[in-house]
Amino acid sequence: MTDANGRYSIEVAAGDHSYRLSSGEAGWISTRTLPTNGDLFANVGNCQGRYGIVFDASSGHPLANVTVDLTRSVTTGIDGWYRVDAGCGRTFFNTTFFTATATGYETYSYFMGRYVNTLIRQDIGLKRK
Repeated sequence: MTDANGRYSIEVAAGDHSYRLSSGEAGWISTRTLPTNGDLFANVGNCQGRYGIVFDASSGHPLANVTVDLTRSVTTGIDGWYRVDAGCGRTFFNTTFFTATATGYETYSYFMGRYVNTLIRQDIGLKRK
């Protein structure tokens, strides 16, 4: 349950976790280093996109200057945080891939199809080459 300000706190073991809220799917959070920022958007209406943290898969440390691309490109901040908005309302894209690229790391690539379908959190662990 959230407090009066919409905040909550839970303790979870290190690893990958899938979260759902009463409004539907909320995303995937990787708890590699503690504490982990577990912000989740709720009741996003008909908006689409992805947000989260990009981190080194072996150390768990956030990665800065990673290019994340969905329907446009953004760059992670020093804390590894990114957000790519894909619009609101009825959207249709050509074949869409969700990617994250960084020097010295393998490219992360996920096939999205023609729809992005909602705004959810998706943390990304990149593996060194």
